[in-house]
Amino acid sequence: ERANSLVRRRAAAIIASSGGGPMTDGAQSTRAHRGKGLPMNRIVTLASLAALAVAAAGCQKTAPAAQDQPKLTDSEAAAIADKTQAEWAAMDVPRDEALYAHDVVAFDALDPKLSTDWANWDRLQQEFIKGKFDGVNVTNRKIQVLDPTTFVVSGEGTLTSKSGPTKSFPVRFTDVYEKTADGKWLIVNEHVSSTPPPPKAPAAPATKT
Repeated sequence: ERANSLVRRRAAAIIASSGGGPMTDGAQSTRAHRGKGLPMNRIVTLASLAALAVAAAGCQKTAPAAQDQPKLTDSEAAAIADKTQAEWAAMDVPRDEALYAHDVVAFDALDPKLSTDWANWDRLQQEFIKGKFDGVNVTNRKIQVLDPTTFVVSGEGTLTSKSGPTKSFPVRFTDVYEKTADGKWLIVNEHVSSTPPPPKAPAAPATKT
């Protein structure tokens, strides 16, 4: 704002020195005559300052930096994560895909390769919805708020389905959320994998008879 003010004052000063500002009829005639001899470098300077003033005003409309935004609380992050988990169980492709940034980078539980483009991610989400998982039960979850525009959710849970081919699918997941310039929270990185079975208890030692 201070820089914008300086630009505007400098532009006003140069314009005034060139005959700018309100004029009487006589002054208008004098200025018109003087304007015929206005040096080209002065015209270029005026145009440049005007462009700078417009650019400076435009910069004020960009999203504020992370340090300038209000602190994100754990409860606010938890509410965002709860909404995401509810949408996973909606069995609706557009609602599911609306949770993710279009440049999301992710590992899907049923695909061995890293997904880095939206076309592939769309294909994976289509397959996920075909599984008809209508329930998400998260039993263990940890939220890490990194700054006002970024937080991470890691958890363990089970996807369940009443009508799909797989009735229960235990998973563990990590999602990185970022806040966009228009205030939306989107997942920019995700890793989902099936939960490995618990280790088998060691066999009891044989007893001597």
